[in-house]
Amino acid sequence: MEESAAFEAIEEVNEAAAPSQPGAARRAQHAKHHGCVAATFTVRDDIPADLRGGVFATVASYPAKIRFSNGRQSDDRNADAHGMAIKLLDVPGTKLLKGQETQSAQDFILVDSETFFTGDLDLYVGLNQRLMQPNPSLWDEIASRLWLVLHLPLALRAKRFASRTPTSPLTQSYFGAVPCSIDKTPVKWVAQPASTRTARPLDGPDGLAEALRRDLAEAPFVFDFGVDVQTDPQRQPVDDPTVAWSQAGARRVWLARLEIAAQAVEPRAALAEDIAYSPWHGLVAHMPLGAINRARKSVYRKLAIHRHELNGVTPADTSELP
Repeated sequence: MEESAAFEAIEEVNEAAAPSQPGAARRAQHAKHHGCVAATFTVRDDIPADLRGGVFATVASYPAKIRFSNGRQSDDRNADAHGMAIKLLDVPGTKLLKGQETQSAQDFILVDSETFFTGDLDLYVGLNQRLMQPNPSLWDEIASRLWLVLHLPLALRAKRFASRTPTSPLTQSYFGAVPCSIDKTPVKWVAQPASTRTARPLDGPDGLAEALRRDLAEAPFVFDFGVDVQTDPQRQPVDDPTVAWSQAGARRVWLARLEIAAQAVEPRAALAEDIAYSPWHGLVAHMPLGAINRARKSVYRKLAIHRHELNGVTPADTSELP
């Protein structure tokens, strides 16, 4: 399948699967959020010379908005993938997307899995078509199960990708499961808790949102932010995100501190629904790499536009975010 056809197929599947009532349209994936919190992203002063590019070129601090989410589950007690989407504001420099070169945001998209389940767009389309049918018939379900059996290694990787059951969004490590870059160097983002929290059982289907509100009402929280740096293109391939770079000889380097102040987290904040993230919101120095990221370029943009149109939302310039 040509890449352009794959992109269209992914858009169609996600658009059909997303709740799309006017005024209440939501994301097809990572629809359920646990809160959108304010933070400060501070670049370290001891970054190696080969990684001083883009946001990390000079010591600086940026305001940030972080959205924590579930991949697909509505009940937080069920195993799932979990997202940490970070938007830095007031970032100078030319941005990647045509027509948005002067926007001020730099986004980092992370999940609580170090790997993604495929880098093959044909397989990605096939899996989306089987798992995201909005109203499958009995025959659709039988055909989907047969397809998954015939693609068992992919199905098992997808299951592992969505296998975590955290007790708080703040206790997880998060990863850029597909690579981006710092100038010409391929890297994968990493965010690791630098603070601690006492683990408590989840309280009901919205337990992760409750945990986030409770934890940030009690005290601030800090993540270390860094990268796994490609040292060997054969052992840490750009186009195969099923490989865990950290286990294949990549160099881990810490680049910044992400400080979340103690704050009241609004459970139904409009910002958490309306804000749009993309690995392509950012500086030319942080070019996303690989087929999955190329798909995200058009898919994320078109799905966000569709969602905003249905909801009657005009997204603010990032400099105007509260």
